[in-house]
Amino acid sequence: GVTSRELTPAITVLQLFLSSSKPVLRFAAVRTLNKVAMTHPMAVTNCNIDMESLISDQNRSIATLAITTLLKTGNESSVDRLMKQITNFMSDIADEFKIVVVDAIRSLCLKFPLKY
Repeated sequence: GVTSRELTPAITVLQLFLSSSKPVLRFAAVRTLNKVAMTHPMAVTNCNIDMESLISDQNRSIATLAITTLLKTGNESSVDRLMKQITNFMSDIADEFKIVVVDAIRSLCLKFPLKY
């Protein structure tokens, strides 16, 4: 396996891509970080602030990936803020994206059972 420490240089580069003017780079970065968050969520937390700005991205795929990644990597306080933003977001997206977000929220409930 790979350690979080070994992932740091790659994650730093991906973090730069999150603020790119090119949608394809933002998508690639947030998609890759989403995959990394499945096995190393703590390694991705440094990118959370940058990903929060992607929630309002015009590209719904990017926004959906940002939300689901943040739900995987967030702590209890950041998740409260995120849940408020998701409410607005859910009315703007297609059903297939809603399914992904709902699944991420379900996982979050399992992560913080006393809270949700």
